[in-house]
Amino acid sequence: MNTERLTTPDTLAVSLEDAKLHCRVDLSEDDAAITRMIRAATREAEELGQLALINQTIRVTLTAWPKSGRLPLPIGPVQDGAVVTVKTDGAPLTGFTVRTGRRPALELTDYLGSAVIEYQAGFGHEASAVPEDLALAILDQVVLSYDNRGGLDDKSPSVSPSMARAVARHRGVRL
Repeated sequence: MNTERLTTPDTLAVSLEDAKLHCRVDLSEDDAAITRMIRAATREAEELGQLALINQTIRVTLTAWPKSGRLPLPIGPVQDGAVVTVKTDGAPLTGFTVRTGRRPALELTDYLGSAVIEYQAGFGHEASAVPEDLALAILDQVVLSYDNRGGLDDKSPSVSPSMARAVARHRGVRL
């Protein structure tokens, strides 16, 4: 199975203003650096937790469908009403159902070989849709990055404890 994120949202998962407030920064000279730290913390949370915080399109390529007929989607969440397409040999397939939520899955009615699956994953289109615990975790990760711009020593964590806890609560099934 190959998983790709086809789109990268321009919307920040937390606002620059919230990050500056959390870092206790009043100056605007560091705005570009803090914005990069927000994007990096978001990518870190998404990769650690197999998540999409802001809506994005995911493509999954399978060489063979699981014999069980059930495929956990590798990146979540998937909202109710999200469009999921499955193609086999370039032709659309309709014989499947979608389980939405934090741990989304597809259930196939007929056995299928190779397939390309595209779907929309994420909590929503705006930062306000990101769960509060994940937003706070990103802010804490930004503070960790901001305070340690010169580099971390070997004993300091590279991921904030709140990031590790929040992402673990939302993590999908590892495939």
